[in-house]
Amino acid sequence: AARTGMHAQVPIRHWHQNDPGVMPNLLQTGAGSPTGITIYEGRLLPKVFHDQVIHCDAGPNVVRAYPATVDGAGYKARIVNLVKGTRDNWFRPADVCVAPDGSVFISDWYDPGVGGHNQRDLDRGRLFRIAPVGHKYRPPKIDVTTVAGAISALKNPAFSVRYLAFTALQAGGASARTALLELVADTSANPRHRARAVWVLGKSGSPEESADAAERAMSDQNADLRIVGLRLARQIDFDVVKAVGRLIDDPSPRVRRECLVALKTSQSDRVPALWARLATGYDGRDRWYLEALGIAADGRWDACLAAWAKRAPNAANSVAGRNVIWRSRGSKTAARLAEIISDEKTPTDDLLRYLRALDYQPAKARQAAAMALVTGNHGQDPERASTVIREALTRVGSVDLGSNPAARKAINRVVERQKGTSGFVSLVGRFGLADRYPELARMAQRQPDTQLGIDSVRMLLAKGQRDLLGRGLAAGKEVDTTALARALANASDARAAAVLAPLINDSKRPLPVRREAVRGVIRGSKGGANTVLARVRKKTLPMELLQAAGAALVTHPDAGVRKQAITLFPSPPSKDNKPLPTIAQLAGRKGNSGRGQKLFGTTATCAKCHKVNGRGKEVGPDLSGIGRKLGRSALYESVLFPSAGISHNYESYVAALTDGTLVTGLLISRTPESVTIRNPEAIDRKIAVGDIEELKKQTISLMPADLQKLMTAADLVDVVEYLTTLRAAIPAAKKSK
Repeated sequence: AARTGMHAQVPIRHWHQNDPGVMPNLLQTGAGSPTGITIYEGRLLPKVFHDQVIHCDAGPNVVRAYPATVDGAGYKARIVNLVKGTRDNWFRPADVCVAPDGSVFISDWYDPGVGGHNQRDLDRGRLFRIAPVGHKYRPPKIDVTTVAGAISALKNPAFSVRYLAFTALQAGGASARTALLELVADTSANPRHRARAVWVLGKSGSPEESADAAERAMSDQNADLRIVGLRLARQIDFDVVKAVGRLIDDPSPRVRRECLVALKTSQSDRVPALWARLATGYDGRDRWYLEALGIAADGRWDACLAAWAKRAPNAANSVAGRNVIWRSRGSKTAARLAEIISDEKTPTDDLLRYLRALDYQPAKARQAAAMALVTGNHGQDPERASTVIREALTRVGSVDLGSNPAARKAINRVVERQKGTSGFVSLVGRFGLADRYPELARMAQRQPDTQLGIDSVRMLLAKGQRDLLGRGLAAGKEVDTTALARALANASDARAAAVLAPLINDSKRPLPVRREAVRGVIRGSKGGANTVLARVRKKTLPMELLQAAGAALVTHPDAGVRKQAITLFPSPPSKDNKPLPTIAQLAGRKGNSGRGQKLFGTTATCAKCHKVNGRGKEVGPDLSGIGRKLGRSALYESVLFPSAGISHNYESYVAALTDGTLVTGLLISRTPESVTIRNPEAIDRKIAVGDIEELKKQTISLMPADLQKLMTAADLVDVVEYLTTLRAAIPAAKKSK
């Protein structure tokens, strides 16, 4: 769903990376089907994989590592492939684990497709072992019956071996403890081995011995060991506030981040003062650190902000301080955000960011701050002032414009600047600006096939402006009245059908207007469709309107209407009247991808619903990388039997409205107040929950099941050949190079 300041890149937008309260992602990996994951702590594979995350992604046929480096209080990473299914796109890596000798095992479910819950191969699979060339699999001998053997096993890269070592050393008594302390103290040893020893020590022995292990780690020169010590302190009988106190001025921002996370678990009245001290260490750029501050202050923002103001009275005026306000949830945060937004010194590029932060504040405080912005002074830049007021208006709640002339003046100023946009439609409807209704009708006439034009006519219907629409249909040029009738028909609304119905038999109206009226009545409600069906049967519908009626009836969202319509308007035969070969036979043919690309956008009509590399409509899934995801047989099945495995989030829904209207399409968003459905023409309709009688997921795909009727077998082979070439690279992988 659209939101203020959302990121231009869809993956970052999807993960809300620029919203306050969202931890940064280590890496954007792009679209895929993530499966198994592990940490490789062996030394057999090349160094780039040492101590890194290894992760299976079944969709793009790859097992990757994400080599990480420290980035302030957090981390950043890049992508390095370990195994890639370049020659076999049936490679579907499902899980990965590390063997005792340091080699890696990958399980592969070996299937022609992924996604859509349409698993094809239930009986076969493969195991791969990854190791240097010539390295035979000889697992080391594991002996945890001796302390030395258990210490050796604790260093093993396999989780199962380490578990045996861990449990043996826990029960090993004084001799085991001595050996573990020696490993912890060995600063030349692998820090991960030392950390494992800390955990064993902390999870065995007396409470005093466990506390000693935590304190040893928190005193270590290695920042990661200090983090381990603090994490251990949280899990044992240790005063977390005391632990944070000893690390609060740590030079590593990662350690201070961990202090903040630890404070979240404490109810001590010392937390606000500790938080304020840690807040002064925020540099104004490190998002990991900022979000850690947010985690620690959750539920006690006012106390933390008060302690921060006392410790650093002018901190809130700095870049770092403003970022803390942006992230905060205090009782005065909304008012502070309004001050920052109104400040001419705040960069224009930052305005949407601070306005978005208002959305996370309590409703009453948010509305008060928004009203202050609507009526406030925003400097000499009219574009800046318009942006602020327009955004603030979406957050003010109900406003009595009659008793608030300042607000009315501000609203009219913004509305005037928004002419011809969706913002204009929204503002006119929200504040009931009746003097602007004729402009909505003109917008519908100018753009009857666009979201803007349809939203304009729907707003007029919602405001009860049937008389205004009726006058628009009765007067003016034929092209204008036809365009307005088309906008009403495209609205697929029972109220629009009521406006259009009288025009069907009015022979004085232009024929194009009457054709649009028939289409609108049919699409407006099931009742309207049945009325037209009855007239077709009785042959009382004017002959000149039959084709318009047939086109609308055979594509009606109600299956019963479609079934009746097909008997009255039978489909034409397939393109060459020849039956298609089997999928197996089709998959064995080689097509012409260049010709298939042309057919994709023309005869085959694929581009009406699918995007490829930014071109086409976004009704069905983006096909830019479909050649990476599906084998040739699976591609044919998706075209010929689209309902066999509907992709997640592309299921068709039908909304039955209380006025009898049926709306069908993709469910784009759903909130407690409304749902938005995108129809097959890629036009969105936002519907209030109170207007919906039933919202039902369909068992069939929105994609037509008879596309083959538009093509010969040769055409279909060429289109699939083109689809196999669509192997767009993952954006995040490109960026990392």
